[in-house]
Amino acid sequence: MVSITDRWLPPVALNTAICFALLAVAILLALPRSAAKLIAMGPDLRGVEIKVLIGFLVALALLIFAGGYTYTTSIAFADSVEWVAHTQEVRVSLAELSASVANAELAQRDFLLSAEQGRKDAFELLIAESTKRLELLAGLVQDNPLQETNLTVLRSAVSRRIEVMRGAFTAFDHFGVGAARAVVAVARRTNVGSAADILAQTSRMDEVEVGLLRERQAASAHNRVITFLSLLITLALATMLFMGLFRGIRGEMKRRENLEQELEAKAKQLGESNQELESFSYSVSHDLRAPLRAIDGFALMIEEDYIARLDGEGRRYLAVIRENTKRMGALVDDLLAFSRLGRQAVAKSAVNMDALVREVLDEALRDHKGTPPLIQMEHLPIAHADRGLLRQVWANLISNALKYCSKSERPTITLSGQRGATECAYVIKDNGVGFNMDYVEKLFGVFQRLHRTDEFEGTGVGLATVRRIIQKHGGRVWAEAEVDRGSTFYFTLGSVEQCTALNAAATAGGQS
Repeated sequence: MVSITDRWLPPVALNTAICFALLAVAILLALPRSAAKLIAMGPDLRGVEIKVLIGFLVALALLIFAGGYTYTTSIAFADSVEWVAHTQEVRVSLAELSASVANAELAQRDFLLSAEQGRKDAFELLIAESTKRLELLAGLVQDNPLQETNLTVLRSAVSRRIEVMRGAFTAFDHFGVGAARAVVAVARRTNVGSAADILAQTSRMDEVEVGLLRERQAASAHNRVITFLSLLITLALATMLFMGLFRGIRGEMKRRENLEQELEAKAKQLGESNQELESFSYSVSHDLRAPLRAIDGFALMIEEDYIARLDGEGRRYLAVIRENTKRMGALVDDLLAFSRLGRQAVAKSAVNMDALVREVLDEALRDHKGTPPLIQMEHLPIAHADRGLLRQVWANLISNALKYCSKSERPTITLSGQRGATECAYVIKDNGVGFNMDYVEKLFGVFQRLHRTDEFEGTGVGLATVRRIIQKHGGRVWAEAEVDRGSTFYFTLGSVEQCTALNAAATAGGQS
């Protein structure tokens, strides 16, 4: 069997190259104009990536299967072509062997007629060539037992013919041309070593090869058609697969592009709504201040100038008016501060949290009228934040802790902080009245209160302000509590890289 060389592989290589080229073009064309934005979205494209990967794997699996089948058919076609060529080579060798023996006979006759040494030399060359042809045939038909048997017969006939012709040359050398002709005549009469035997055997072997040639040519034609069809089908299949993958990617990208545009429009709309709402809140709060001042002022004038004319019930009514005006004023002030947060820029810098919290604690404890609480404060990591806004956060959280643990026998407030794997977190814990966790979602809303005003004073804006400030810093805020067992508030600020860098610098500075 003749080995298959890589000259038969280009059809498969071309097929594979075209398929992967189609894949590359599909991926490139599938990226819309806003691809940079979509790629920047990262996790939002996870679904697309999974679909692309699955589609690619399915297409690749089918391509490998089809390519493997095409490769198999290509090898079969190459084998059939090699066998056709092999059969032709056997026929050519048989014809050349017959021609060599016939030419040797002509050279013998010419020598016997002319006695020229050159004719004898030509005879010897042709005999040597015939021997080589026999050896070549032996190598070519070794895969075919029938032809090996026929070759054995042919080899014997050729050997006898060569012996007869050499006998004529020997008789010529010893007894002259008459003796040589007599040897040839005797061989012809007895039919020993005749040229007809050689011709008949070569014809018999050629007929066998002709039969094989027809079979192998038919197999070659069949394999050629199968190979061509498999290449065509594989290419068509790959084209359909990758075009389907392209359309899927393109459609998904288009859908996400439309979704992104829709989200951008809604975000813009929401921003405008928030801006209008902040402007409205600011205007309403600002306009409320004047009538409130007037009410409180006239109530004060009545208290100062006409208090003697009022009975006890009138004095109580007047006190209620002044108290509620002050509460309303505090609410307006908090609402104004909350509205300003939406427009206020965040100026971040390194904030020493220990110093800031101690400062807020000192101020809050000076105004605290209840039992002084036990303050347990751990070291707080340095933050990268707006110091003024962060002061409001701590002021609201500490004032809430003081307020809600004021009725405890031993009020205790614990402040701590730590650097986590992804962010820096701060904690303030008290042992106050706590709250029901079923309502925790309402805790950070504007005007949302979980306790009655007659139990604990407040406007319901403080925790909403805390959440807005923390969100402006890119952080999170949440709470945990149990009724009558205190509450714990958590918030995070900045990235862990900023937090770690600032605290590492502070540690290095302290060591130096």
